[in-house]
Amino acid sequence: MQTLHEILCRESRNKLQRAYLIYPMLILVFSIAVDYSRFLNFSLVPIICVLSLVIFSLYLPSRQLIIWTVIYMLAITVTLWIQRDRWATPYNNAEALVITRVIVASSAGTIACMYAMRRERDDVTYLSIIHLLEQFSIPATLSDSDGWLTHMNSEALKIFGENTTPDAPFYEYFSDTTNKGKSIQYYMNLASGATMEPQRIGLSLISKHHLVYSATMMRITLGARNLVLTLLDAPEKQP
Repeated sequence: MQTLHEILCRESRNKLQRAYLIYPMLILVFSIAVDYSRFLNFSLVPIICVLSLVIFSLYLPSRQLIIWTVIYMLAITVTLWIQRDRWATPYNNAEALVITRVIVASSAGTIACMYAMRRERDDVTYLSIIHLLEQFSIPATLSDSDGWLTHMNSEALKIFGENTTPDAPFYEYFSDTTNKGKSIQYYMNLASGATMEPQRIGLSLISKHHLVYSATMMRITLGARNLVLTLLDAPEKQP
């Protein structure tokens, strides 16, 4: 028997797969239709296709993006070649213009594919880090460069009585007892790389001020994304 969660996940994947097929195709058909209507005095296909590939690089799996890049490049080439008479004059070479625009579009598509592959590598690395944190016997958290929690391992969740990582700022759960009054700036310096070395500080729980954890905070870089890893040692009771 499949659980409700598994069924919902499968349906979500199916919807995404349909979206990956439908939206790129609709965009392509729309831009070609506008081009052949001659409503504009320039070709819309290269512009729309290149912009779409840049946007798709943020969401589409790299394999599908590569396929759509090839399809879009073929559409750009054929569309420009068929309509090359629109910008052919005695003063320019229409064939050279077509080749130049195809090369530019292909370069943009290649960069989009490279970005998508890098994004996927970063995602795999992030999941590996999450898996590693779950093996720790001590509380550990990950937070982003803006100070929002992205993951608490099971040991950290036990401290707060949570089942999942809350969508909340780091300092909504912790209070810095070492850098009082400067905790936000201290965190931002660490996240941005202004502070390079791992730092040892005292962190108390907002809900339990009498417990102070000796914590190690360090920056982790995943591509253009900076994360702050916080490891908590055994707490000390304060009077």
